[in-house]
Amino acid sequence: MWFRFSFLALSATGLLAQTTALTVSPAAITLRAGESRAFTTSVAASTVRWSASAGIITATGQFTAPAAIPAGGTVTVRATLVADATKTATAVVTLQNAKPMISALEPAAVNTGLGYTLRLRGTNFLPTSTVTLEGKAAKPRFVSATELEVSAMADNPAGNAIDVVVLNPDPGATSSNVRSVAVNAPVKVTVSPATATVRGGATLKLNAAVANTSATAVDWQVNGIPGGNAEVGRIDAAGLYMAPAAAPVAGKVEVKAVSRADARGVGLAAVSLLNPVPVLSGATPTQVKIGPTATSFTLTGSLFTPAAKVFLGSLEAKVTYVSPTQLKAAAVLLPVPGQMTTLRVVNPAPGGGESARIIVRMQNAQELLSYGAAVRFLEQASYGADPAAIARLQATGRAAWLAEQFRLPATPLPDAVIPAPEASQEGLSRLQTTWILNALTAPDQLRHRVAFALHSILVVSGVDLREHRQYAPYLRILHEEAFGNYRRLLERITLNPAMGRYLNMMNNAKANPARNTVANENYARELLQLFTVGLVQLNPDGTPKTGSPATYTPANIPEMAKVFTGWTAAPQNGAAPRFRAPDNWAAPMIPIEAEHDTTAKAILPGVTLPAGQMAQQDLSAALDAIFNHPNVGPFVSSRLIQRLVTSNPSPAYVERVARVFNSNSSGLRGDLKEVVTAILTDPEAGTGDGAYTELSANQGALREPLALTLNMIRALDMRSNGALAGTISGLGQNLFSPNSVFSYFSPFSKPGPEFQALNATSALNTVNLIYRMASNGMGNAAVLDLTPWDQLATDPDALLTAAANALNRGTLSTSARAAILPAVNAQTSNRMKALTALYLVGTSPQVLVKR
Repeated sequence: MWFRFSFLALSATGLLAQTTALTVSPAAITLRAGESRAFTTSVAASTVRWSASAGIITATGQFTAPAAIPAGGTVTVRATLVADATKTATAVVTLQNAKPMISALEPAAVNTGLGYTLRLRGTNFLPTSTVTLEGKAAKPRFVSATELEVSAMADNPAGNAIDVVVLNPDPGATSSNVRSVAVNAPVKVTVSPATATVRGGATLKLNAAVANTSATAVDWQVNGIPGGNAEVGRIDAAGLYMAPAAAPVAGKVEVKAVSRADARGVGLAAVSLLNPVPVLSGATPTQVKIGPTATSFTLTGSLFTPAAKVFLGSLEAKVTYVSPTQLKAAAVLLPVPGQMTTLRVVNPAPGGGESARIIVRMQNAQELLSYGAAVRFLEQASYGADPAAIARLQATGRAAWLAEQFRLPATPLPDAVIPAPEASQEGLSRLQTTWILNALTAPDQLRHRVAFALHSILVVSGVDLREHRQYAPYLRILHEEAFGNYRRLLERITLNPAMGRYLNMMNNAKANPARNTVANENYARELLQLFTVGLVQLNPDGTPKTGSPATYTPANIPEMAKVFTGWTAAPQNGAAPRFRAPDNWAAPMIPIEAEHDTTAKAILPGVTLPAGQMAQQDLSAALDAIFNHPNVGPFVSSRLIQRLVTSNPSPAYVERVARVFNSNSSGLRGDLKEVVTAILTDPEAGTGDGAYTELSANQGALREPLALTLNMIRALDMRSNGALAGTISGLGQNLFSPNSVFSYFSPFSKPGPEFQALNATSALNTVNLIYRMASNGMGNAAVLDLTPWDQLATDPDALLTAAANALNRGTLSTSARAAILPAVNAQTSNRMKALTALYLVGTSPQVLVKR
């Protein structure tokens, strides 16, 4: 039964096949590569088997065209009966190229006017595909079916996008979807900071901001040199610029950031280059000797430029540039106040600056006597020890220095200005100023010192003689005779009209019984008491003889007064001599014999001048007698020692000098040159060749106002116009106007003559003066260059040592240093440190009292 059923079924199928033709539908179709289409047959799908000459077809007849078109451009799709393989039907598929699709463009934007390469990503790209860019055909480079590359120029203006289309050719030419590339403005690069200033060797971070592109990479240049170089500076890829060690001549560079995406995109920065501030870390030597040859230094540090300068204080050295870390310098060193200077390096403009300072201690190359002894000697023998004078004295020694001073002529003093008719005569101001300026700057220092000492003995005062024309001839005599003979000096001073007026010898008439007049005794008294022999008889060492016997009796004074009668002013302009002639201050007084007392004169105990002598004979004889009195040597020697060295000389000191006064190396009496030499070279003067030591407590002197003021100015090497008389007067010494014939200070005053000028007012004025000097508060009267002291102030201890060297012969007691140094350290600026050191050292007792 089962068999019958199957047979019947097969018979039915066969009948069906015999009765139904096999066909494929559609019989012909056009597809694009890769497209799909379902095919059917005229019989049940399960009864056929599908095949295709290319592409893929499923068992159900779903056909997918191949991606590549085969030769001939068609594909045959075949259906075959499963039951009878001889029974087939076909369909023809005509293939066309696939439709391309753009899914992405890289880059998404380009810059107008710039060539670019565009990468197209998508599908169905063919080796034969073409591209249109804003309608313009472009031949792409085929990378794969999913990628094309095309290069072109972005001609569109910024903001006008470029439409991109891919075209696949025949068969079935077709175009893709449209994608657009944005067109941006040209690449813009901005460098910040746009301007900057940087010192040599330092770095500067520059940043480049890139606009209108996503490609932000830049290349850096310095003055057009990629990456720069040692001369203009270097810059790395990150924009870190390192300035060259020394600024180039132009003083600036141009740093450029160039867009890698668009070379037109350039950002600039103008960098001004400053030379670096040099760093000085060491120098050799730091202790040097001053001499005529150059001293060489080696300086080490960093940031030295080829044009660096080296200074020792204000002195510029000759420099040899070795490297940024080493310089060689050489200079002929000059003496400076305080025997210390600072070594510093200065890099020039642009920028530049100066390094920290290294202290250099200086010492004179030749030292025939110690620094302290040289300063002390110059304080005694001149109006102060300026650095050049110290060096010269140390190099030559005392004997050569004195010999040179003795040879120098006297520096002239100005004549008085002749006033117009009816105008007042010129006062003493200009004479004071000129004399002070000469005392500060003239080469004949010793002559000025000795002349003023003689003025303090043989006194004429501007209190009574207020005119330049009266006073100048008197001063000239003192200067001319400072190294002469005391006997000659006595006669010239006696006949000087200023002395004649001051002590009433001019127009001193002989006694006139009818008029009940006698000769004026003033000059006779002072000549004996103050100028020559004194009141009591002296031992050779200046001490009073036992019992203090008088040198002369009261009766001798009127007798001596007779000697000085009959003298009057010399005639002028051819006039005949006459008694009480008009004043003539320039010429010595002359005698009018009719007014001279010709009687015998008992002028000193045991000395009587005979009657009948003329005025000049009496004058010469009297002066000879006085000059040869044994008191004169110790009396004058003691006064000169007081004025030059010490207020209270020992008797031995006085005796040693008096012996020279009494008889010089040639047996002559009264040789002031040899007397001065003996005073200044005596062991008690403390200026010998040995080590410097302070004098004993009972030696030395309070510095008189004139000497203190001028000593300070010379010690600090200050400039002055000489207008200091008013300042000195405020300290208690009115120049050329001592209060009395006893001089500015009585030589008999204890503990010393100069203490007579010391009171609350003068003491305050003294310390104020030193402060004004240290702070440059005196105008042109005293100008201090504080710059070297400012430089030393970086080392307060060295500053204090230099101040002591300048003002106190290189010594400062431990207690004084301990008191002053904290005050210096407390100041916040170098200027105030310098001022404080100079002020406190200058006002210390060790300076105000010379020992």
